[in-house]
Amino acid sequence: SNGSMPPGLAPAERNDYATFLEVQLERMTTAALAAASFDERITALQRRHALTDANLLGSVRLAKSAEACAREAKRTADRFERMLEDSQTLAATQRDALGRYERSLGKLRADVEGVEAHLAMALVRADRADDQLLAQQAEVEAVRRTAERDHGWLRAEIDGLRATGLARTELLDGVREEWGGHEH
Repeated sequence: SNGSMPPGLAPAERNDYATFLEVQLERMTTAALAAASFDERITALQRRHALTDANLLGSVRLAKSAEACAREAKRTADRFERMLEDSQTLAATQRDALGRYERSLGKLRADVEGVEAHLAMALVRADRADDQLLAQQAEVEAVRRTAERDHGWLRAEIDGLRATGLARTELLDGVREEWGGHEH
C-alpha cells in the first residue's frame, strides 16, 4: 500500500526497513554537508592565497622601485659630494654657492636615508608576506589532503550504500517472485 515500502513485509520488518532508510539518508546528508564545508574552506583559502600573492607582488614592486630610487639618489649624492670638494678650492667669493651645495647635500642625504628606511620596511613586509604565503600554502595543502581523504571515504560510503541497496533490491525481487508464485 505504501509506495516506498516493499509489499508483503510484516509491521516489524517495515519499521526496521524504514529505520534503515532513515539512517542511510542521514549518512548521505552528513556526507554532503561535510563535502560542502570543505569546498567552502578551500574557496576561502584560495581567496586568501590570491590576496597574499597580490600583496607580495606589490611589496616586491615597491622594494624594487625604492632600491632603484636609492641607487639614483646615492649617485646624485656622490655627484654633489664631488662638486662640494671642488668648490672648497674656490675663492672666498664662492662661499655662498658652497653653502647652497652643502645644504642640498644634507637634504639629499636625508632623502637617501628616508628611501633606505622605506626600502628596509618594504623588504621586511615582503619577507612577512613570503612567510604568510608559505604558511597559507601549507594550510591549503593540508585542507586538500583532508578533502581528498574525506572524498575517498565518502565515495566508499556511497559505493557501500549502492551495493547494499542493490543487494536489498535483489532480495526484494526474489521475495516478490516467491510471493507472486504462491498467489497462483
